[in-house]
Parts: sequence; structure tokens; C-alpha cells
Amino acid sequence: MNEEKTAKSGSVVPCALFLGAYVIFKLIIPRLGNHMGFLTGRVSLWYQIAVYTILAAAGLYLFRDSWKAGLKAWKEHPWKSVLWFVGTVFGDLLIQTIFSIPKMFICPDYSSSINDNSVATVVTLIPAAVAVLLVAVLGPLTEEHVFRIVLAEKVSKKIPMVAAMLLSAFCFMAVHVKAITCEELLTNLPLFGTGLTYSFVLLKSKNPTIPFLQHFITNFTGVLGMLLM
Repeated sequence: MNEEKTAKSGSVVPCALFLGAYVIFKLIIPRLGNHMGFLTGRVSLWYQIAVYTILAAAGLYLFRDSWKAGLKAWKEHPWKSVLWFVGTVFGDLLIQTIFSIPKMFICPDYSSSINDNSVATVVTLIPAAVAVLLVAVLGPLTEEHVFRIVLAEKVSKKIPMVAAMLLSAFCFMAVHVKAITCEELLTNLPLFGTGLTYSFVLLKSKNPTIPFLQHFITNFTGVLGMLLM
């Protein structure tokens, strides 16, 4: 009994520390730094790169068993994994389209979110290779650790699966919303759908590499388009 409690606390503490580090170093400090003037311009940009690098690496270490299990699934069940990935691609496209409908009717002229415009600016300020690494690899890795592995997979062991999916999806959308306006909320609403899709896939397939791969492809094509403009 004591060993079981120790194992549970041993899994909860690293997750809590990782989530706390994300909130503090990725969400709070950049906003305070920008407000107080000590994290602006290129300094802020390189700070974000450093934070993403550390969090991505820490997540790979902390959740290495999940990643190993995912890679093992590709080796032992390749066709099943391929079907999961294909389903993720088309499922994400369908869900995003559905969640885009409110914006199409309410604010069709609002083209891009503040976050998308910020990313477009970032890729012009750093070398192309660094931009691809940041946007397509480090960002998705960190977000998969936070929103899927911690807030979906780990939390679903404490609360119902649907509740964990909703929590994960809401938080995933929320960190991309940069202003509390109707236009911003509706523009980012498809990310709520994406969060639901990725969480569902992870919880059912038990393979974090599948939502990460889709996340990587989405961000890679996006940043490549920005670089080629």
C-alpha cells in the first residue's frame, strides 16, 4: 500500500513541477518582462527559444517511457499506427473546419490571430533553421508534453476522460489567445477542436508520437509558408 502511494506521488510531483515550470517561465515571466521592459525584442525571442529548448528536453526525459512506448508501437504495430495517424490528420481537418464555422459567419474579415501574426514576425528575426526548429519541433514537443501527456493522459487517471480532454483542449486554445475579444476567441476556436482531437488520439492509441507528428507537420508547413512569402 505504501509502495503504491509512493509510486503515485512519484508520478504526480514531476508532472506538477513540469507544469509549474511551463506556467512560470513560458507564460508569466515573458508577460512581466514585456510589461517591465526587460524582456523585449530579440532578448525576449532568444529567451523563448531557451525556455522551449529546456522544457522540450526536460519533457523528453520525464516522459521518456511514454515516448518509448509510442516508438515501440510503430515497430510492433506499424499499420495500426499508420491508420491512427491518417485518422488524426483527417479528423483534425474535419474538427477544425467545424470549429471554424462561427468565425466564418460572425467575423469573416478577421484573417489571422495575434499569435499567428507574432509567429510570422518571429520567423523574420531569426535564421530560417532556428525558426523551423523553434516552431515545428521545440514548440510542438513542449506543448504535447504539457497539454497532452500531463493535462490529458496523466489527469485522465484522476478525472473522467472526457473532462480531461476538455481541460486539455481549453488550456491549449487559451495559451494561443492573446486578447479577450470575440474575434480572437473565434479565430482560435479551431485550436480547441485540435486539442480535443490530439487528446482523444493520445488517450486511445497510447502513442504520443502520433499527435506530435501531426502537430509537427502542421507547424512545419505553416512556418515554411511564412519563410517563402
